[in-house]
Amino acid sequence: MLSLRSAEGAEAIYHDRVLRTTPEHLRGTWRFLDLTAPRLAELAALDGAGFRTMFTGSPIKRIGRDRFVRNVLIAIGNSGDPHLASVAAGLTADRNPVVAEAAAWACDRLAGAGT
Repeated sequence: MLSLRSAEGAEAIYHDRVLRTTPEHLRGTWRFLDLTAPRLAELAALDGAGFRTMFTGSPIKRIGRDRFVRNVLIAIGNSGDPHLASVAAGLTADRNPVVAEAAAWACDRLAGAGT
């Protein structure tokens, strides 16, 4: 499954569909407003409580922390930014196997970006 991911740049893959389907008047109610240039390292570091706090009132909250962080890790891997490799490496031992697998994929992807 991971091998099917294509490089789409560092766009915020995890919220693209949400932004296209959320009415404009609801977008301003989110606690995390800057979704056009997300801070991937900060988003990847969210634990369950931090995720729920940040996205209270947002449709993003429905996917849950683990799937959200998985998507952030895909964006990290596609970013080509070697500075994010340590962020991905730190999540390879995540309690959730989907997050851990995405973190390993991001590490491999970033390791290949420098060649």
